[in-house]
Amino acid sequence: MSNFNRGCTCGLLRYILDLPGSSDDARTTLCHCHSCKRAFGGAFGLTAKTAKENLKYTTSTTPKVFVQDNGVHREFCGQCGVLISSMRSRLKTSSDL
Repeated sequence: MSNFNRGCTCGLLRYILDLPGSSDDARTTLCHCHSCKRAFGGAFGLTAKTAKENLKYTTSTTPKVFVQDNGVHREFCGQCGVLISSMRSRLKTSSDL
């Protein structure tokens, strides 16, 4: 298992990400949909897929949530704006990081 202790740029949000197996086993995706292009500010969004329970916030501050018209929930820091995770409303058991 790979364990990552990370946070947003300003440090308001901190989290631990537990990936089963090694980090090389993570399923990554390059998405070129309009939604990901806007969220990531580029030609694509790069995410690693994992179960939602593998992401645990360690600060008392909770992330802000923006629900896009396509049903994607994006969690981000309300102070610095860093995107932490996203998930589709119909798949609330998995998270893109």
